[in-house]
Amino acid sequence: MWLGGEWLVATDGWIRRDKILAEGLLLLAITYLTALLPEKETPVRKALAWIGALALIPSVLFVIVSGTHSDWRQFSPSGISRELGWIAALSLPLALAWVLRRGASWMNLVAALWVVGLGTTSLSSQPNESLLRYVWRE
Repeated sequence: MWLGGEWLVATDGWIRRDKILAEGLLLLAITYLTALLPEKETPVRKALAWIGALALIPSVLFVIVSGTHSDWRQFSPSGISRELGWIAALSLPLALAWVLRRGASWMNLVAALWVVGLGTTSLSSQPNESLLRYVWRE
């Protein structure tokens, strides 16, 4: 949550800043959910699996609606800033998955591809359009 808050403060005014955060949080929820392995059942891993399970559905919904909020006052960030955001959003959960799962972390890489694919299908809207108005228009 702390990193997410820092991201929102640092990217204030960016177009689609919530999309990067949403996909990073979904991948982190999947990483937490898959932290529990049969040969490594510790209380910490069980807690991570529970946190991941509880965060999974809200994170998916966040990814789906992440493209609906835009404002005419927002601007497109420089390429390097946006790329660094994507790299952090995808590589930090994958690095954690590698630490927790080692050889089985390839499944988290497949999940990362799924998360990015889901993000490309998120709802889009016109500037200053609410989610309810988008649903009505569609």
